[in-house]
Amino acid sequence: MKYAEAVLVPETQGNSIHCRLDRDPRFEELLHYHDEIEIVLIDDSKGEAFIGDRFVDFSCGQVFVIGSGVPHRFIFKESSDSKAFVLQFHPSYFGGHFIENKEMADLKHLLKRSVHGLKFSNNVDKPQLEAYFRSMIDEKGMPKVLALLGLLNQLSSSEDVEQISSYGYEKISNSTAKDRLNKVYDYMLENYDKDEISLEKVAAVANMSVYSFCRYIKKTTNKTYGTIINELRIGKACKLLAETDLNIAEVCYQSGFNNLSNFSRIFKKLTHKTPKEYVNHLKLKKSSPF
Repeated sequence: MKYAEAVLVPETQGNSIHCRLDRDPRFEELLHYHDEIEIVLIDDSKGEAFIGDRFVDFSCGQVFVIGSGVPHRFIFKESSDSKAFVLQFHPSYFGGHFIENKEMADLKHLLKRSVHGLKFSNNVDKPQLEAYFRSMIDEKGMPKVLALLGLLNQLSSSEDVEQISSYGYEKISNSTAKDRLNKVYDYMLENYDKDEISLEKVAAVANMSVYSFCRYIKKTTNKTYGTIINELRIGKACKLLAETDLNIAEVCYQSGFNNLSNFSRIFKKLTHKTPKEYVNHLKLKKSSPF
């Protein structure tokens, strides 16, 4: 069993802005987190990411902004040429009075929202973003800082952005708490679609009693254990309905539910649509020319 790991971002020749082009970014396949904010530009790759508490597909030209301490991993499809630009900088980089200036309002909002993980679609200007990344790789000093500001300005002004995770991790203030939560979350990620996952087993992963674990998970995530499991399962169900030809009953059982009526009730509660309405909505979107 692989648990989420805390990753230390090394100093690179004294630089506080770390930028690179990964041509084989398999290290990102391990669920991990770090203090630095991370921005990823997908280049000539496709696959699936898990950020915070959600699965999301990715493809060439898409950008992800991942906040400090947010668990994440990118699984690149074997058939694709795995290549991505990766930028990391500490949240304190824009600390002090600088971020409080009126002109920085959009940037401040972007960084605040990053605790949920953000996805920018293919409508972003990929050539311009790539130029910023390459400049941060090649340049030093003020030109590097200006490239960072240019990148953040473009993302801050974009309206084509999707919030990924349903909650942030800003409430988790120490490494011990993060380690415990991420062990729990990694276990749930590996087992949420299995019938045999139980509250007792997950509590044991956290080395806590069931009662203490329920209080802990509610305090740190503002959600119950059952709610988190249901959100993971419904997230998978939506993905299966969108990408496979499985019928609703098959999706129900493959998502970890063992009762179709319970599945339909929870599905509607979380998506505001019944599974059938969701399928019809997908068909309508596919047939629409716009």
